[in-house]
Amino acid sequence: MRRAASFMLLIVALVFVLATSCGILKVFPKTVVLQATDTWLATGINVDSGDLLRISATGTISVHPDHGNIGPDGDANIGTPTVADPEGAISYPMPDELVGALVGRIGSSGAAFLIGADAALTAGTTGELYMIINDNYMENNSGFFDVAVQFEGGLF
Repeated sequence: MRRAASFMLLIVALVFVLATSCGILKVFPKTVVLQATDTWLATGINVDSGDLLRISATGTISVHPDHGNIGPDGDANIGTPTVADPEGAISYPMPDELVGALVGRIGSSGAAFLIGADAALTAGTTGELYMIINDNYMENNSGFFDVAVQFEGGLF
């Protein structure tokens, strides 16, 4: 009896490890550190169309040495790229959102969406979650955002 219970526990543990490593079982929250210099960071978090996500971020970045610190919602003092940098606005991930805001997309070429400090969304497609700062020149940026991704319901 004891041997059978030990064997069953081993089987359950093995199934859990295989399911989480294959993406069948999603155990969250997962935390990602997005450096302000990162360009479309592949998070390693795979989502399926219809998944309900809550993404929250903390931390500060700077998009230029002459600018102060910015939180994940972006900098209202700089404004949107279409206002602050009309000629270069097309090169920003989201030209109509605040400079420095946290932005995401699903898949390597998916449509960008605003995350900011907190977002709840339903994935419209299947793929890996990517993140970036809403900026068009990363080399002079500094700082980072700690980003937590939680599947609503916690465990699938």
